[in-house]
Amino acid sequence: MNTNIKLTIILINLTAIALADGTTVNLNLSDIKTKNINQINSVSTNLDLISNQNRQYISQISTESVQQENIAKIKEAKIGVSSLPAIDMSELKPHKINIKDLIKQNQVNMAKSENKGDIVLFLSFKGMERDDILLYCRQATKYNIPIVLRGFINNSFKETMAYVKNLRELFPTVAIIIDPPAYDKYNITAVPALIVSKLPANPVRDGCNSPGDYAKVSGMVSIQAMLDYVRLNSKNPALSQIAQNKLNEVKAQRYFKSE
Repeated sequence: MNTNIKLTIILINLTAIALADGTTVNLNLSDIKTKNINQINSVSTNLDLISNQNRQYISQISTESVQQENIAKIKEAKIGVSSLPAIDMSELKPHKINIKDLIKQNQVNMAKSENKGDIVLFLSFKGMERDDILLYCRQATKYNIPIVLRGFINNSFKETMAYVKNLRELFPTVAIIIDPPAYDKYNITAVPALIVSKLPANPVRDGCNSPGDYAKVSGMVSIQAMLDYVRLNSKNPALSQIAQNKLNEVKAQRYFKSE
C-alpha cells in the first residue's frame, strides 16, 4: 500500500476518534506534509553527501594505488646517472648554415683532390633564369657535382648569400663555390658549362685532334647528356673514364637506393 494513502487513513481515523470523545483535535495537514518533505529532503541530501564521499574515497584509493605501483616500477628500474649515455655538451651545436664556411670547405675539398679527376658545373645566378638554376641545382645535387660562380650577384655579398641560402633550403647538399680564377683557367665564356678535368696546374683543353687535360661541354642540356658527350668523344681515355665513373655512381645509387 502507498505511504501517502496510509498517512491519509491514519489522519482520518484520528479525526474521527477526536470527535467521538468530544475533544477538539486541530490537525494541520499542511504542516505535517511540509515536515515530511523536509525529512525526505534531508535524507536525500545525506545520501548524496555519502555518495560523493564514497566517490572521493574510491578515487583517492585508485590514485594512491597507481602512484604506489609507479614508485615500485621506478625503484625496480634503478635509473641513475651512471646508466645514462655520456653527452659532451660542448659538442652540441645549433643547426645553422654558415655560407662562408661552406664555400671555404668546398674549396679545401677541391684542393685536396689535386691528383684525382674532378667535375664541376659553371653557372651564373645573374645571367640565367631562376627555373633553369633550380633545374641544374637539382641535377648537381643528384650527381654530387659542385657549382662554380664567377662572383657575387650585382657585386653584393649580402644578396648573393641570401640567394645561396635560399637554394640551400631547397637543396641542402648542393655545393656552391665562388671562384673567379676558375673561369679564366678553363676559359669559360658561356654557361652552363661542365668541366671534366684531371685538375692540372696549367690545363690544356681536350681537342678534336689531341688529348688534353680537361673536357668542356656548354649548352642548355642535362648534366647526364654532358657526361655522355665527354665519355663518348674525349680524346683522353682518363677523361672518358672520369665521366663514365660519375654516370656509374649515379646509376648505382638509383638501382640500390634503400627504401
